[in-house]
This record gives sequence, structure tokens and C-alpha cells, in this order.
Amino acid sequence: MHYFIYSFCSILLCANFSVLQAQREVKEQWPNGQLKSKGQLNANNKKLGRWEYYYENGNKEAEGSYNGRGISKTIEVCKKSKRSALEEDYNAREGQWTFFYGSGDKKASVSYQGGCPSGSMQRWHKNGKKAEEVEYIDCRPIGARTLWDKEGRKYFETQLLGEGKTMDVEWYANGQMKSQIPYRNGDQYGRVKRWYANGQKEEDVMMKETRVHGSYRSWFPNGSPQRQFFSINNVMSGEYKEWSESGQLVREIVEMQDEKAILVKSYWSNGQLKYQGKSNMPASLSIHRWSQTRHGSWIYWDKQGNVMKTEYYDNGRLRTTEMP
Repeated sequence: MHYFIYSFCSILLCANFSVLQAQREVKEQWPNGQLKSKGQLNANNKKLGRWEYYYENGNKEAEGSYNGRGISKTIEVCKKSKRSALEEDYNAREGQWTFFYGSGDKKASVSYQGGCPSGSMQRWHKNGKKAEEVEYIDCRPIGARTLWDKEGRKYFETQLLGEGKTMDVEWYANGQMKSQIPYRNGDQYGRVKRWYANGQKEEDVMMKETRVHGSYRSWFPNGSPQRQFFSINNVMSGEYKEWSESGQLVREIVEMQDEKAILVKSYWSNGQLKYQGKSNMPASLSIHRWSQTRHGSWIYWDKQGNVMKTEYYDNGRLRTTEMP
């Protein structure tokens, strides 16, 4: 029995000695003699266990552990300095990692699993105020997310709504709502709303899979309408209207379904017609591409209502021009 225990202990000690022999401590220095990094490498020359990294000024840049395995690319959670000790080395980080500014103040903190950021990542401004908090899922920052400015004001937030739906909300520095953008499975989906800093509505757009699908309306900062149209799967159809900031109608484009044509009207600032004509419906079926398929007569007027010229087109090609 004593012999068995002695043999088992001898084997265990030999195994531990072999592991210790396989691991070797490594230190690297900056050209000025300051410590750049220190840690251990395993028998496969991969980083293992705790490592520390330092700036040229001697302050710590990062600290954390590796699992001794390789990866295709290191996923960084915060921007590195131009002279960073953290070089791409294809080693998998494991467990809690903390990053620092050159001043020594905390910069970011996150946990890694097999080289992937996992769970909550926190980041701070140089003045110590929190800058960001985001949830990493499957190596990507796609969970709940909040951003703050250097004064501590929240200006962005990703809200999780369930069933693959999220809402990105943004604020101006004065606390006024800036935008609300809904997503479904990563694509813009639903009603997108934007506001000016003065609280006036800027845009109201229906989106489907990051394409305009439905009504589009926009306004000037004074509240006057700017543009209005309807789109199906990013293809403008129906009617388009555009106004000046003073409220004067500038342009209108109308789809004439019976004729498979587009009627285009443009106006001078005094409300007088500037030009008018028709176009064939383009292959894209989008009415905003009317200039490529002009057909028939196009009449142009001056601000006083006098005819300046008449152009005649044949499916986008100018054939003749008549002057009064």
C-alpha cells in the first residue's frame, strides 16, 4: 500500500514537472527599456494563463488570460492606441480582461470565452465616466446596448423587444429625441422616426428589410413638409411631391397607371409652372427615374408664364426642339 502511494505521488510530481517544463515565461521590452508584455507560452508556443501588457510610459495597457489555443483573429472590444503592445498574435483569450488608457485609467472590461467576447462589455471615457455598455452574443455586440457622452448623458440605446425585434433610440445632447429605428433580425423593419433638435419631426418612413416599403414623409426644421411619396420594396410609385421650406410646391411626379406613364411637373418659386411633360414607365418601375424615359412634348416656361421652348422626346431621346 505504501509502495502504491509512493508510486502515485512520483507519477503526479513527474507530470507536474513536465507541464512546468513545457511552459516558459516570456518578457518583451520596448526600445526604451520599459516592459512591454509578460506571460507564459505552452509547448505549442501559444499564450497560456495570465498576461500583462504595458505602454511605453510604463503604465499597464491590458491584463487577462489565454487558454493556450489558437484562433483565426482576435476580437477587440475597444480601439487600440497607435503604439499598442497588443499585437495580433492569434491566441484565444479566456476569462476576464481589463484594458487601460495610457494615463492608467480604466478603458474597458469584458469576459472572453474561447476567444469570443461574451456577456456584458463596459467601456469608459478618459474622464472616468461610462461610455458604453453592451451585451456580446455569439462574438458580436448584438444585445442590449447603451452609450453615454463625456458629460454622462445617455445618447443611444438598443432596446430588446423579443422575437428578434429591437429598437435603436437616439437622443440629442439637450435630451430631445433624435430617432427611433426598429429592427427585426438585424434589418430595419417598421416605422422609422427622426426629429430635429428643436423637437420638430424630420422623417417618418415605413421600412421592410432595410428598404423603404410604404409611405415616406419628411419635414423642414420649421415644420413645413419637404417630401412625400410611396414606395414598394424601395421602388417609388404612385405620387411624389416636394416643397420648398416656405411651403411652395417645387415638384410633383404622378404615376398614370392606365397609360403606363409618368406625369412630371416642376414649379418656380412664385408657383408658376417651370416645365411639364410625360415619361414612359422605366424598366425599374420606379417613377423617380422619369428623366431616362421622357416621351412626347415637354414644355418649359419662364417665371412670368411665357413659353421658353418645347422639346419632343422618343423614349428618352431628344428629337426636336421648338422655340416660340
